[in-house]
Amino acid sequence: MSLIVSQIEEINGFAAGEQQCSLGIRYNSVGHRPTILPFHNRVLDLQGEENWRLQSVDAYLAANKK
Repeated sequence: MSLIVSQIEEINGFAAGEQQCSLGIRYNSVGHRPTILPFHNRVLDLQGEENWRLQSVDAYLAANKK
């Protein structure tokens, strides 16, 4: 699903995420758009050279405030 969502406009991706959540479907997605965060409860932050961090969306947002 994530490959399909990444290829369509953002508004349709938002609708797809809402639908999956409402149906209780569990899924993983890969993306760089912040609009996918409301549909997830964790973020896998890949930091390069075998470094990564798994954290809640709230912790991710707090650590990446700009």
